[in-house]
Amino acid sequence: MVTSGMATPGMVTIGKTAYDNQGDALSRSVPPESLALIDEGGNGTERRYSYADMLRLSGAVARGLLKRGLKRGDRVAILSANRAEYLLTFLGTMQAGLVSVPVNWKLPAETVAYIVGDSDARLVIGDDARLTLAPDSVPKLSFDRDWASFIEEGLQAGPLDRKSTRLNSSHGYISYAVFCLKKK
Repeated sequence: MVTSGMATPGMVTIGKTAYDNQGDALSRSVPPESLALIDEGGNGTERRYSYADMLRLSGAVARGLLKRGLKRGDRVAILSANRAEYLLTFLGTMQAGLVSVPVNWKLPAETVAYIVGDSDARLVIGDDARLTLAPDSVPKLSFDRDWASFIEEGLQAGPLDRKSTRLNSSHGYISYAVFCLKKK
């Protein structure tokens, strides 16, 4: 069961564990080497991630985003097919105190541009095939070209300041529901 804002504004409760940051909702009660994710997307080969990998890499995403000058509450649009980097970015964005904005890549480019603009996204992260849908007015980071150096920067950065990455509300991500109606 997931609830938000029950006892303390901004807190999320999963089971009996409360988190002040939704990006920290990875289980710490399993052995770190346990399998957490199997990715069959991305580069076309199966990739496996342990819980330790997920924590280390999502933390690197968080530190990498903050190192780029993003500040608590800034929005980061994610525009990609399903792959490990998507989930790591979603979690890392929230760990950094930023707001994840998942964008449906099946939408027309003008709708993607509207969502990116309306959410006031400061950065769009995604795969090369879908980043072309995002407006050029917002900086972009590619899973396919920039990911390795981005993660390395995050791994080299110091620890996260947990107090500065807490959001003042329960908003860890923004979801847009877009309905397409056909004219008769």
